[in-house]
Amino acid sequence: MAHMTPGLSIALTLTLASTLAAAQEVPPLLVLPSKAIMLLSETRTFRAVGKDGRIRNNVAWSISGSNDAEITTNGDEATVRALNPTRNLVLTANFAGDSAQASIEISSEKVLK
Repeated sequence: MAHMTPGLSIALTLTLASTLAAAQEVPPLLVLPSKAIMLLSETRTFRAVGKDGRIRNNVAWSISGSNDAEITTNGDEATVRALNPTRNLVLTANFAGDSAQASIEISSEKVLK
């Protein structure tokens, strides 16, 4: 498993806590971040996290729109590279019979506003 920096660990914990606080029923699996807006050629790393807050290993990852984004996985994380502008990519994580999704938009802008 890849090592996390203290900053990433804190960010994951805060994101998970805020996501769980907003939900009445805790989902068994989350993809973090759950939403992303990316620029062309940008890469972003996503992780699958269980309701106990632990990062899951041996996750099966997939992405819709394989012409619009490239995905590289190593089991506990997926790195997505934006190839073409689109508004509706879905990154899916499957682990132990559970699945979770993140929505990804790829902007054609040179910078995000």
